[in-house]
Amino acid sequence: METSHLNTEQIIIGLSWDPLDKPQIADRIFTLFGHNKETFDLDLSCYVYDGNNAFLDYVSGMPGEMIDKSGSIRHSGDDRDGAGPDDDEQIKIDFTGLPEDIANIVVVVEVASAHAFKDIFTPAARIVDVKASKLFFNETLKDENNGDTSACVLGRLERVSGSGDWTLHTIKNYLNHEHVEDWSEFLTQFLP
Repeated sequence: METSHLNTEQIIIGLSWDPLDKPQIADRIFTLFGHNKETFDLDLSCYVYDGNNAFLDYVSGMPGEMIDKSGSIRHSGDDRDGAGPDDDEQIKIDFTGLPEDIANIVVVVEVASAHAFKDIFTPAARIVDVKASKLFFNETLKDENNGDTSACVLGRLERVSGSGDWTLHTIKNYLNHEHVEDWSEFLTQFLP
């Protein structure tokens, strides 16, 4: 596990991928039956915990879930096809506005369409300092070891005790999201 000291007030977690330009007839048939294979759809979310590893909040691109209770964690909204340049989905975190009881934030990427990472064109994630544009994390989410999986626990942001600083612990744990019944409970294994 790689660790980076963030030493910044705001970060953006960005997720990007390229669209499926020419769906096949089979893709359209699967989509008609409720299994979207016609477009690539990835989702970015984060789970918020206190110092005792109790689940506090959840932020995703879905309506009603785009802002945490403090207003300091904001999602850009759900992108369902990956079209367009740069990040397709983003979560912006303002560390200065987070309540003191927030100790850890775990970031997750899921393939929401009926695909695995091996099917997606150029899936990538980055974490960047908003003001300095310094990259803390910038990696592809596709390689020969994770191709058949549909979710990635990207990393954990941890508040440095007694300061306003935060640390990024890169996790990159791949799995199939169909096997996770309760993400908020499942992710506690990655907490200190």
